[in-house]
Amino acid sequence: MFGRILLAIPLAILWMLIIDEISVASFAVGIAVGLLALLVAGSSTSWIKRGDAIPQGIAILRFLFGLLRDIVLSSVFVARRVLSPDMRLKPAVVGVKVGRSVHSDPVIAYSANAISLTPGELVMSIEFADDNDPNTPPVMFIHTLDIDITAPTADKAQAKRLKLLRRAFGESENDK
Repeated sequence: MFGRILLAIPLAILWMLIIDEISVASFAVGIAVGLLALLVAGSSTSWIKRGDAIPQGIAILRFLFGLLRDIVLSSVFVARRVLSPDMRLKPAVVGVKVGRSVHSDPVIAYSANAISLTPGELVMSIEFADDNDPNTPPVMFIHTLDIDITAPTADKAQAKRLKLLRRAFGESENDK
């Protein structure tokens, strides 16, 4: 139960951001909503590792704040591009490797959703390795509005996102 309470804290913070009211009362409501969501999730919270709830909670918070930062910065970028007279867009599709050591569907799904939530980028598809070569990592194909900005940073951003998500889901760096 203690692990669920710790996981309800990031949900409460997310709740306060969604309703745009930072107060003790909205935090308390957020905790209640978070606990209710975790209760409904039931046994699907089995990814919470005993004794690792605090590091997992910190990883979730870091992921959420990083995602919020990316959404705000990308929104400003897209708005500036769209409102400028010449627009200067260079749309393209970029392939980003998920990583050989990531075999967790929730980690891959959350990473893809985080990319798609960011304005200016959208995950079009994920190609998984064929059975003949299990060492080939999955690849996400991302449509971007500006290849010059996305291409140099895509792999580094993906690695950071996956590292936080793996910690949040209680996976060690050596899990295969």
